[in-house]
Amino acid sequence: AISLGGMYALEMLAGLAEGAFSDLVGPSETTFSSVALMVTQAVGWVNPMHGFLPFGFFPVFASGLAPGSKRAKVYRHLEQLFSREWLRTKSGVRHPKKGTPLTNAQTLVRRGAQEHRDKRAEGFGPRGWFLPAASQACAVATHHITKARFDAMVRHLAAEGCPVLVVCAGRDNLVRYSAQRSLAEALRPAGAIEVLDMPDSSHGVIEERLSEVTAALLRAARAAEDAQE
Repeated sequence: AISLGGMYALEMLAGLAEGAFSDLVGPSETTFSSVALMVTQAVGWVNPMHGFLPFGFFPVFASGLAPGSKRAKVYRHLEQLFSREWLRTKSGVRHPKKGTPLTNAQTLVRRGAQEHRDKRAEGFGPRGWFLPAASQACAVATHHITKARFDAMVRHLAAEGCPVLVVCAGRDNLVRYSAQRSLAEALRPAGAIEVLDMPDSSHGVIEERLSEVTAALLRAARAAEDAQE
């Protein structure tokens, strides 16, 4: 289970530890090989003191609403996920036609545009932004792993010796750093846990710190293989 888009993996992890989703994993699959939870938390907006958005979200969100071209707004919204410094850094990729070096922001925008064209070619037309945004907000607002479920999940992970990786990012504009650290601490009784704590990284840590995150994922995978031998 790898969380790369919010809190869904943690919800599924708790459910799978309880034996839920048996129609998906089959009756014999009761354990996990490894778990990676990235820049996430155990509670959403139902607990504002711990689960609400960090302060950094609001000025960046407001800047995205400011007047400007559609292109400018796209780049502003990227700052919700990535630091401005990283977005302006050269990516090492060059424009396929002009040959000019591209920044990380330009590389992300070009990648997103290509994915959009690919979806259109496969028959998936453009969708409005409101329904997906509202659905995401509702999911975050209602997200809550109760203490009883969380403790049961931790006991299950400890009993199975499942390697756990938790990635924390200190400059996250979407998930509070303190909530990420609290999740990591709460998971320590699971035993085989690694906390990759990067105080200077943003929510898009898997892009900003690709080599470090990849290396940590590989360590978790190798630990899972060693445990199964």
